[in-house]
Amino acid sequence: MKGLLIKDLYMAKKHSLLLIIISLLFFGISFFGKSIYFSYYPIAIISILPMNILAYDDYYRWNKNEVVLPVSRAQAVLEKYVLLFILILPAIIISNIVFFFVFHFGLREIISLISLMLFAGVMVPSVVFPICFKIGYTRAKAFIGIMIPIIMAAIVLINVGNLSGEMMIIGKFTPQQNAYLFAVAAIVLLGVSMLLSINFYKKREF
Repeated sequence: MKGLLIKDLYMAKKHSLLLIIISLLFFGISFFGKSIYFSYYPIAIISILPMNILAYDDYYRWNKNEVVLPVSRAQAVLEKYVLLFILILPAIIISNIVFFFVFHFGLREIISLISLMLFAGVMVPSVVFPICFKIGYTRAKAFIGIMIPIIMAAIVLINVGNLSGEMMIIGKFTPQQNAYLFAVAAIVLLGVSMLLSINFYKKREF
């Protein structure tokens, strides 16, 4: 699995530079504008990187090479989920450290923001991964194109629940009631997604 992670990180560096730049741009807007309205978007954008890699795996027919490696199909699936966490968790931690010093958030605000960011970061991959592992990225592309805007709109609704009017401009953040439920939902969603992906990929023929 370590080799697969190195391969995918190299692919992310080579082919996903634009997404990384866009995520940094949103983070810069949030930081320098002192508004957390845009703080969810870098996490959501970074979470798309593993799907980009799946697209390149599909394009280069990596799956046919993968079957000769000493890696089970379950491990190949789990590696993509591990990669997702390697990408989004540092982004969530760094964002909240910055906001702690910039906005002087307390523990309640930090826990709320981490929970919401985690949910924003796993929504798209949790829905898209099982489809890609079942039928391949190329055949799932149309569905992905529909799902991503819908899920991004859901992030906007999360924002609206915490920010309104002047709050969007000055960066005032109202902690979400029972925010930990978003973190619980993210973990459950990711767990179900992982089980479906493994099951689909084991049955897939190349």
